[in-house]
Formats: sequence, structure tokens, C-alpha cells
Amino acid sequence: MLYQHFHFSPLPIGTLTPKESKLRPLKLSRNELEVKVKEMATTILPISDNDDWTRNRIDHNLEMKSKILYECEKQFQRQVPSNALKGISTLGDIVSFFHTPPAPPPGLLFPDLRDQSKLPQNLSVELPSQAKPRERVPFQNYDNPKHSHFPNKKELQKQYQARYKGKGGKK
Repeated sequence: MLYQHFHFSPLPIGTLTPKESKLRPLKLSRNELEVKVKEMATTILPISDNDDWTRNRIDHNLEMKSKILYECEKQFQRQVPSNALKGISTLGDIVSFFHTPPAPPPGLLFPDLRDQSKLPQNLSVELPSQAKPRERVPFQNYDNPKHSHFPNKKELQKQYQARYKGKGGKK
């Protein structure tokens, strides 16, 4: 007996990239979303009208679960991350997943480190100074810290002056 493997094919051209699709909320009400998910699920699963269709379990058959989620991804242009797959076990879970607005991506850690008062006492972060790429500042202007790529050069010279010969170093 041959086993068929369900393979997710990439989204069609013109759809959103994964980063864009995670950030875009759906503009459907919950009722409209339920109707669309039910239509997709009835083409794949046998669903009777007399029972509560949102309680139909899909976690026991991974192929059906994959097909339904693939159709939802195509329809709503929002991808389901792999860490959310375990929490989706019924058709109602699919509706609630696509109804909740996507969480914004976690912010960078770097802006949080700029405020030294929020850091623990035993942690200090030296922020690098960078040249502004649009400014045309020569590298030779070391004496003026405002126009230098190395604003603390004088302090560095004093710190290492005694260790190395040159510029008054005595070694």
C-alpha cells in the first residue's frame, strides 16, 4: 500500500510574503469567517448540519488537518506558524486562530538596551557610535568629537599611551 504525503506548495505569485501575512489582520467578521471555513471544511470532511460543526476534531487525521489549513492559508492569505499547529485540534480552533489579529513581531532588543535605568545593576551596555552614511566627514578630523568616527579617541590615546611607544609613551 502506498502512502500519500501531503505537501504544502508555495503560495501563488502575488500573495503576501510570510512576514507580511503575519502582520495583516483579516477584515471579516466572525460569522463570515465561520461560513467560509465551514464551506472549505465540507469539501474535505463529511460534516452533518444537525451537529455543532465547530467541535469536529481534525487532530486525529493529519492529512485532513493539513488540507484544511492549506485551503485556509490560500483563502485568507495568512500562514499558520508551526508552533500554532499543536493548538489547532478542532474546526472551531481554526476559526478562532484566523479571527484573532496577528501579534506584532517581537521588538528588537537593542532599543530596550538604550535605557540604562531599566537594566540590572550588574549589566552595562556600551552603545557603538556609528558614522552617518550621508555625511561626508573625513577620517582625519579626530580632534573634533562631533565630526569624528571615533568620538572617544583622546580618551583611548590617554588610556593606551603608557603601554605603547610613540606620542609620549614611556616604554
